[in-house]
Amino acid sequence: MRKELKTIELNPEVAATTPKTSAEVLEEILKTNTEILESVKFIKNYFRWQSILSGIKIFVLVLVIILSLLSVGLITTYLQGAGSGLNLFSSPLDMIK
Repeated sequence: MRKELKTIELNPEVAATTPKTSAEVLEEILKTNTEILESVKFIKNYFRWQSILSGIKIFVLVLVIILSLLSVGLITTYLQGAGSGLNLFSSPLDMIK
């Protein structure tokens, strides 16, 4: 079955503001599409920078955790050496004597 197209009668005020030819309609659509594209580019850039900054934040967090674990090992080594009476600030050759 073929559907019949219905014609719409426009209000004279609306008809005066609507484009008359298909070229004008295409130009209006193109203008609208370029506006949408510009707004989408802004949003894409926003999300791209947010993901980059999130990656940097995660990297810094992991780096801090790794450095804290290393420093805990160094602190415990220092405290164990201080408890045994060794002078930790002397050179390794002095410890041999």
